Amino acid sequence: MQQITRLFFLLVLTAGFQAVFAQQTTKITVSAPETMALTDKNVYITADATYLGVNPDTIRPKTAGNNALEMQLTLVQPRMVQLHYANRSLNVYTEPADNLQITLAPDSLKNAAFEGKGAVHNRFLQDFYANFTAMYNPTGMNEKIMNTSIDGLEMELFDSRKKQRDFVKNYPDKSSFSADFDLFIQNEITYNYLCYVAGYSIVRANADAKSLTVSRIPQVMLDEITPAVVNNEKAMVNEPYRSFLIYYITYVTSEVNNLNKFKDIGLSLKMKFNQIRQRLSGEPYNYAITKYLYDYCEKADAETVQLLYRYLSSNDEDQRYAKIAAARCADPLKAPVIAEKDKEKDKKNNTKDNDSAGDAAGNITFTTLDGAEMRLKDLRGKVVYVDFWASWCGPCRKQMPFSKELHEKLSSKQKKKVVFLYISIDDNEQAWKDALQKLELTNGTHGWSTGGWNSKVAKFFQISSIPRYMLIDPQGNIVEPNAKRPSDETILDEILKLVK
Repeated sequence: MQQITRLFFLLVLTAGFQAVFAQQTTKITVSAPETMALTDKNVYITADATYLGVNPDTIRPKTAGNNALEMQLTLVQPRMVQLHYANRSLNVYTEPADNLQITLAPDSLKNAAFEGKGAVHNRFLQDFYANFTAMYNPTGMNEKIMNTSIDGLEMELFDSRKKQRDFVKNYPDKSSFSADFDLFIQNEITYNYLCYVAGYSIVRANADAKSLTVSRIPQVMLDEITPAVVNNEKAMVNEPYRSFLIYYITYVTSEVNNLNKFKDIGLSLKMKFNQIRQRLSGEPYNYAITKYLYDYCEKADAETVQLLYRYLSSNDEDQRYAKIAAARCADPLKAPVIAEKDKEKDKKNNTKDNDSAGDAAGNITFTTLDGAEMRLKDLRGKVVYVDFWASWCGPCRKQMPFSKELHEKLSSKQKKKVVFLYISIDDNEQAWKDALQKLELTNGTHGWSTGGWNSKVAKFFQISSIPRYMLIDPQGNIVEPNAKRPSDETILDEILKLVK
């Protein structure tokens, strides 16, 4: 019988993110046929604390005698780590207090055998990915998207997701799964499906340099993408979720740009950042900003890079993501800023401009439902909560039920002092009216400013993304040019503070 050389790994990696439960030591024991020549030079563990593949933590073993090598890994929540042997690597799912015994196979690390606490999870992943390799391969994903119609892809995705769920349901050892692993698998399947959905238009648009637009994804395919699905911190460990996140933010950004491709990288980053601020928080927020900065900061203007970095740095408590962005974007972050005297001059000019902004805004006109012309100043004496939207804007439509609920929370007396003004920038008047009827939006005042991003309203208020909200006080002053969404419960208090 072939002699087995046994290596003992006591792995410790201090994860720099919020603990879901107390830190616990995870132990991994690795063995292999002696022909594989495992040493402390060719065996090590990497763990990526930011999921960006940039400078991951590397844990190399220390010789402890009797061919034993020791490393320590302290976990606070489930992690995917990579076990490296020579020029090969193996993904290993780990949870706090796992005690894994891994026997490497000479032909392929994918054929490694698992025993001990945590083994059932890794054996399942071996079987699962072996059965659904094509669906979880990035290259295969791109090929499938490029060679399949959206309708055909939807059918294939639906069928594959059902098969994956059935595979999990009928797996012999499913009863041994931990609650965390069960959630991991659910997220893996859910976001693999949604990654294809959100990525369809983006992959095809990126592959066609001549095309100036991004194709629209049928709304029925996007309906299950709720705010909670988009901002899911517990799914950060899942690679399909992270890919979905970037595809989705990119798609909704193109959607508010009327599905046109961007020619200006800086403008594209700013609009993506608007979507990130509206939809994400916590680690997904930090990850998305860092990912976009890492990929595009060398092509974007310094002002935009510095803006995104400031928000990232202020939100990233332990600076894990900020450090990566700072290293990647060193040159634009060091670019000269406006001199202090120029800042003071700009501040004075801006103050002067703001004094007359209300008067200028008051003269902006739009068309009402009955075809009459109306000006913002016609609503003087009341608090005005403005909603800039369009019939083709999915995020805009999703906010409408919240807007109706918000309006209903006002008392009869308050409704006389507050106006909900909905201004559409649709190119087509009938599309605007049809959308209003479909949404059953009977509350408030409705206006239309034709021309999309080139409409009078969009140009005057510098609207580069929708939905966009604005608060105007009874004197006609714009007190908040970027007001909170109706779905934000705190917006009601901000509106009522202006009521006299």
